Amino acid sequence: MSDYFRLELLSRLSADEARTLTHTSILHRMCGGLCDAVLQTTGSARMLETLERANRFLVSLDRRCEWYRYHHLFGQLLRNELERSEPEVVPALNARAMAWCIANDLPEEAIAYGQAAGETSTVARLLDDLALPLYNDGRMETLEEWLGWFDDEELARYPALAVYGAWIRVLTGRPEDAERLLALADGATSAIPLTDGSATIEPWVACLRAYMMPTGVERALADASQALDQLPPGSGWIPGTLFMRGVAHALLGAFDPAREDFVTVVEQAPAFGPAEEVFLAQAMLALLAARRGSWEEAGERARAAHAYVDEHGLDGYATSSIAYVATARVAHHESNPEGARAALARAHRLRPLLDHGMPWLTVEVGLELTRVHLALGEPGPARTILTETERVLRLRPDMGFLVDDARELRERVDATSGAAGAWAMSLTGAELRLLPYLATHLTFAEIATRLFISRNTVKTEAIAIYRKLGASSRSQAIERAVEVGLLESGLFPPRVNLIPEA
Repeated sequence: MSDYFRLELLSRLSADEARTLTHTSILHRMCGGLCDAVLQTTGSARMLETLERANRFLVSLDRRCEWYRYHHLFGQLLRNELERSEPEVVPALNARAMAWCIANDLPEEAIAYGQAAGETSTVARLLDDLALPLYNDGRMETLEEWLGWFDDEELARYPALAVYGAWIRVLTGRPEDAERLLALADGATSAIPLTDGSATIEPWVACLRAYMMPTGVERALADASQALDQLPPGSGWIPGTLFMRGVAHALLGAFDPAREDFVTVVEQAPAFGPAEEVFLAQAMLALLAARRGSWEEAGERARAAHAYVDEHGLDGYATSSIAYVATARVAHHESNPEGARAALARAHRLRPLLDHGMPWLTVEVGLELTRVHLALGEPGPARTILTETERVLRLRPDMGFLVDDARELRERVDATSGAAGAWAMSLTGAELRLLPYLATHLTFAEIATRLFISRNTVKTEAIAIYRKLGASSRSQAIERAVEVGLLESGLFPPRVNLIPEA
């Protein structure tokens, strides 16, 4: 096809026309100004209009005929020809495209062209600018893909990117990777100025270390306080750092200072743009209010936290679990067991992401789940969740008053008798991690590869899932999981497409 394309089309064009097509093929979309910059010429807007009218495989992307793109196959053929005939010009073309996109406030497109041009320093600076907005927009996968372009040596030169990478891994249940990346950033000197104006990377590292709490609450309080002293006014790290100071105060029993910090986050964080610390602070305020019996405030705070999560599409973030358990706690107090179970189901979906990477969150959520399941007369889930929570406490034993809460709940769970009940909610974290994969076309062997476990482990966990969901097959298990709220039906294939057990 390439030979035919070269013979039948490019050979019939003038050298300038062929050059225009091949050199602009590096563009994901194009307009007159961008093409002028890449080609170092003028009049590209008229050229694009002419090409579209001549049916040169050009597609208009808007009604004003300002932006265009090549037909995908045609564009690929042009790029192949460019790589064959003039590979040496490709970096320069991408660099020009990057410069034009920066000048015209198109930073995401500039990142893509900068990567293709090998402009590592510029890409790092752009990523530093965009990381928090991307995260707050719920685009963690895009951010992680871009960060994956940098090796460890480059991350040490651009420690802000290492911190962002560590933060993503904390939120997605990869604490060992997070610790490795944070170690790369700790003490490193950035080759570029930090976006928020911080003099060093240290307050960023201290903030994330407070979230991860590897050596206990007292150190987390010191880390958060240090970061707040060092962060410049307007830094996007201030809401999270202030929130973690509140968490540390709360775990140490200093509830009044904790409440002051959380209220400040709720009131001031929106000035920094959308920030998850708003719903986190609302959820923690709800749980503190419930602890002192102020149920009207608890209800208002819990509903505000839940609404923020839904409004900003944060339901897949590990941190959202605390909004759901606060909602469940309030719903049970308001004699609304259906509402409590619906909120519990949403929290259960996130349990596979909860581990010792953010121990305060995992333990807090685990204890609240245990507490509500016990209140609903469901000791089976309570036992499973409390056991998993205690494992995290063994790894991170310095969790303040949560240690005493866990001990008290263990006594209550051990004293509970009667039918286990609510088997669906007694799925372990490993079983919940497997559950979404059962709703795909993947075989057990393929699932095992993706989860880095053996096929026998997948089969054993699947059988346990079937038993707890009262199902006799894979498709029935998925139907039951959707019914109880552990899976969302819209995310998965219909039953007729599900494969049988492998």
